[in-house]
Amino acid sequence: MGDIHMPREASTRAGAQLAMERVCFLLQLCALGALSYWGWHTGDSVRRVVLAVGAPAALAGSWGTWVAPGSPKRLEDPLRFAIEVVIYCGAGVALIGTGQIILGVALGVMGVADAFVLRVYAISQIAIDKAPRPSARRRGEGVPAHEPRLGTAAA
Repeated sequence: MGDIHMPREASTRAGAQLAMERVCFLLQLCALGALSYWGWHTGDSVRRVVLAVGAPAALAGSWGTWVAPGSPKRLEDPLRFAIEVVIYCGAGVALIGTGQIILGVALGVMGVADAFVLRVYAISQIAIDKAPRPSARRRGEGVPAHEPRLGTAAA
């Protein structure tokens, strides 16, 4: 098998995209944990268990149905973005309701910010990918040694 070489610019873009997607996943896990924490501290006895398990399950089902990349029912933006905002802010409010004000605000702000940045990044990548690129021959790069470069006289 041959080596697959990715241009440095493309490699950097792919790394940035991967990092943002990992942050998004961690924030999703935090939202699930926040709802479970809220459910445990809100209810009593049986209700506590139902809320601690049911609230994150409802969130996971909603995310998997309308937001997840592989879902056949995935919503288009801006509706998908609105659902993400509701989910992150709802999880943040749930934490605030249990007295975890700083964590709740942090989760809401970081979740919305990450969702926004992912969209801005995706739009910028579309623009970069559609931008015209100078050809190698015009710049004189990649021309075999036996061919004269543009703008130079053959000797």
